[in-house]
Amino acid sequence: MSVIVMVSELTSFCIKSVDLLSLNQHSMLMKSTILKSFFVLTVILIVSSSVFCNEEDLLIEKINTTNSDSLKINLLIDLVDRLTYSNPERAINFLTDALSIIETSSTSYKLELAKCYNRLGIISSMQGRFVEAIDYYQKALDIFELLQINKPENQDFFEGMVNIYGNIGTIYYHQQNYKRAVEYWKKSLLMLDSPEFDFSRAQLLNNIGVASFESGQNDTAVYYYKKALETFQITDSEQDVAMCYTNLGEVYNKEGLYTKAIVYLQNSLEIKEKLEDNHGLSNCLVSLSRLNYNMDNSIKSIEYAIRAIDICNQTENLNDLLDAYELLAGNYENMQDFKLAYIYHKKFKEINDSIFNKESNEKFIEVQSKYESEKKENELQLFRQKEKNQILIRKTLIYGILVLLIISVFVIWTIIVKRKNEKQLYEANAKLKEKEAMLMRQELDKKELIARELSIEIDYKSKQLTTHALNMMQKNKMLHSLVKDVDDISKQAKPEVKVELRKLKSIVKKNIRNEKEWDTFRLYFEQVNKGFYDSLIAINASLNAHDLRHCALVKLNLNIKEAASVLNLSPNTVKSARYRIKKKLNLKPEDDLYEFIRDI
Repeated sequence: MSVIVMVSELTSFCIKSVDLLSLNQHSMLMKSTILKSFFVLTVILIVSSSVFCNEEDLLIEKINTTNSDSLKINLLIDLVDRLTYSNPERAINFLTDALSIIETSSTSYKLELAKCYNRLGIISSMQGRFVEAIDYYQKALDIFELLQINKPENQDFFEGMVNIYGNIGTIYYHQQNYKRAVEYWKKSLLMLDSPEFDFSRAQLLNNIGVASFESGQNDTAVYYYKKALETFQITDSEQDVAMCYTNLGEVYNKEGLYTKAIVYLQNSLEIKEKLEDNHGLSNCLVSLSRLNYNMDNSIKSIEYAIRAIDICNQTENLNDLLDAYELLAGNYENMQDFKLAYIYHKKFKEINDSIFNKESNEKFIEVQSKYESEKKENELQLFRQKEKNQILIRKTLIYGILVLLIISVFVIWTIIVKRKNEKQLYEANAKLKEKEAMLMRQELDKKELIARELSIEIDYKSKQLTTHALNMMQKNKMLHSLVKDVDDISKQAKPEVKVELRKLKSIVKKNIRNEKEWDTFRLYFEQVNKGFYDSLIAINASLNAHDLRHCALVKLNLNIKEAASVLNLSPNTVKSARYRIKKKLNLKPEDDLYEFIRDI
């Protein structure tokens, strides 16, 4: 195997290690391992740069001289694999060339297209364009899943799908979309069901545990941490076993299960001390310090924090150093040693500010790099697009003229048909409106006729009612006068005549109190004033028949004397009756009874 092939293999291994890296909330140990790998890779790249340049030139020469599209595409993908991590902008240019051949070729290159999308996803992810990276990964994944149906035994499909699932999951994790991250890691996990993939399975199990812990699902995190621990123990990976111990200790610490947390963190500490893993050791010491802080064991917490600080100063591990100073400040504050608490809090703030400034600078450089790479890519795309646009403009012009002619004919024909239809519709609407207007006039005339008839009927009945009331009043006056005359005659009459006169007087008084006349009156009154009695009873159900008669006479606007004559009562009795009715109707003494009853 040549040096350049070994470099490519090592590069691929390192990137896969980053993508399928076992994550945890204090991952400085793993970051250090990956950084060392990249450092070794950089040295190898520098040593082999001259060889690589020669091989790159040879590949470019082969691409320029071959007439086979298939060979060109595969050579371009080979070049991309060699340039992805050393010169991603140049790798994008070669990928664009490969995609251009695939798009214009009459042959279908599905597998090669999926490989191109996968590499575009890797480069976009490296440059921080995560949304774009997921889009490319998804396009590659769609093709791999389609091809896998026909050729499930092909290793290219298997590796491609496993890597893409893992890469998409890692992107979602860094975006703090833990649910989606776990979804894709589980898909990758299902494919790694052979014993040869135990180590990769354990890494994915640990990743799922970390995502579960970050999203607050502590029981789920413990389950996956323990599953990862079992597999790491089978593969004799002590460093990863210690990492799982630390993760489990952190979960139990958060749950308040301090006894379990101490056991796991002490086991992790022993392994990391044996391996002399300073990065992992400082992380474990900080976890132990935090555990003792939660247990209110400030002396032990301070001891672990000081040990962590000593190691962090050697390894320049700022994240663990920051946590250790914060724990020291908190412990001394709890012990009421505010002087030392202030000193360590000040150191914590200084390191926190330095990390923030460093991250800000890194973000600025990253944004600037993205801008420059996107600018170069846009320039290249514009140059290629110009050539396509010239051909497209000529074709568009010809097609445009033809389409314009067709559209013109269609528009003219549409206008003619539309105008004809509008004219017919207008005439139909005019006839319809005229017919509707005639029907409305007829309906209005009919309603006016009914209204006049009702008005005449109401006037007639009102006159009948008034006439009946006046007749009753005149009759009662006449009968009262008759009773008086009978009394006068009776004073001078003979005894046998007096008996007959008393019978006559009784008959007259009986006629004065005739209820049939009131029934007739009520019938006429209710025809004119529908619902009048019901409305009064709704106000006060205790109103009796006499009260209702008084109210009816008030409605007819009869004064007290007139009402007294109709009712055969004295005016004072009518006045008293009206006063009682006002009280029953909840009226005040000063309220006008006629005004109230008139509105009913």
